[in-house]
Amino acid sequence: QRQDLYKKIGAELIEKGAAYYCFCTEKRLDLLRKDALKKNMVPKYDNRCRNLTSNEITSKLTSNIDRCIRF
Repeated sequence: QRQDLYKKIGAELIEKGAAYYCFCTEKRLDLLRKDALKKNMVPKYDNRCRNLTSNEITSKLTSNIDRCIRF
């Protein structure tokens, strides 16, 4: 039941521009994390997917690529 609620709220946040889809793979995120730690920095996401065009987002959504929602 909660999953349906989360999907609805996630879609609303994306529509309002308060959140966005992230299509980064676990491998890419792990590389970012390791690189940051190697440089003695705090690991953090680089917001790569925040600036995807609507065409890129649509293409990835229709390709059924794994995704998450980021704020």
